[in-house]
Amino acid sequence: MGFINSIIQRIFLKKSLKKYMKDVRLLGSDTSGFKLGALNGENIKDCKWSEVKDVEIITDGLVITTDGQDIFLNKEWSGWHKLLKEVPVGYKSFNDEFVSHYFSQMKGCEICGLKAVIKDECLNCCAEVWGEEAQESYDSKEEYLREEQLMWFEPEENEYPDINNRPDDGFESWTGWKPVITDEDIRSYSYD
Repeated sequence: MGFINSIIQRIFLKKSLKKYMKDVRLLGSDTSGFKLGALNGENIKDCKWSEVKDVEIITDGLVITTDGQDIFLNKEWSGWHKLLKEVPVGYKSFNDEFVSHYFSQMKGCEICGLKAVIKDECLNCCAEVWGEEAQESYDSKEEYLREEQLMWFEPEENEYPDINNRPDDGFESWTGWKPVITDEDIRSYSYD
């Protein structure tokens, strides 16, 4: 009976988490905790790690248990990887070795310059690694990298170009990265 109850609880949890996901986003995290907010910009909850009872990695993200509440954090949310690195050691359901292995398997992205590539896709900039599909659309790898970097580093209105690979969202800089574009290329691209 315990096994069936466990399955029913998981199904209920997934259904309630899907509803929760539509309305809530991860706003930020640090070593003391994390902040969740509504899509309308309102702060919903500040969570301190000292208030968290358990953290579990599941296929779609993390389930963080506090007093009487399970909070689901989708792995597609911005900030998720940073949060994953900031979960303190000691939660019974949290697999620290898995997290270490997960990040150590990441390769460098030739587009954004961060170590965030898994299975030929960058988890930071969402670009695909140069391969068959890109070869069908571009004459050369350099043309592909140039176009992708121009799109990735294009500044918002009234901002200046900033071609960099500073660590972001929990991803480290890749020391082997070399941009194929310049600030001048971006300015020309932005005005086309």
